[in-house]
Amino acid sequence: MCNQPARNRSNQFVILALMICSLIIALVLLLASNVEARPTAPTFTVNSIADVIAGGDLTNGVCEPATGNGNEYAFNGEYREMMPPERLVSTFEFEGVPGHIVVNTATFEELSDRKTNLTITSLFASVEDRDGMLNSGMESGANETWDRLAELLAKD
Repeated sequence: MCNQPARNRSNQFVILALMICSLIIALVLLLASNVEARPTAPTFTVNSIADVIAGGDLTNGVCEPATGNGNEYAFNGEYREMMPPERLVSTFEFEGVPGHIVVNTATFEELSDRKTNLTITSLFASVEDRDGMLNSGMESGANETWDRLAELLAKD
């Protein structure tokens, strides 16, 4: 469903996903993933609160009960731009390392036969910030989340 983010000397990475659903369902799934408690992957659960409007706040709490270590993490951000169904821009900041803000731009392209291309470009303040985020375990957690989303879409 999703390719691996390309690592280069740029301060960004791009995730490309082919979602087997209509454009509107892809948009709703991305927004819904920020407003409810849900198991996003086999090993963790996300509880979120979001004001889904331009300028609205976004807060995520992640808990890893399945791993037995009980780790909890908090993230926050803001919706900067809402142009449904084509484009969403938001920020993302790990509260454990404040001040390292990522700007995420999600664009949606509807294809034929209930498929949507989703491109998420994450822009970091520096290459070091990007590498720090990717090396923190975020990449494996994101991959688990995309795999879980693919499983949910396959059931419909």
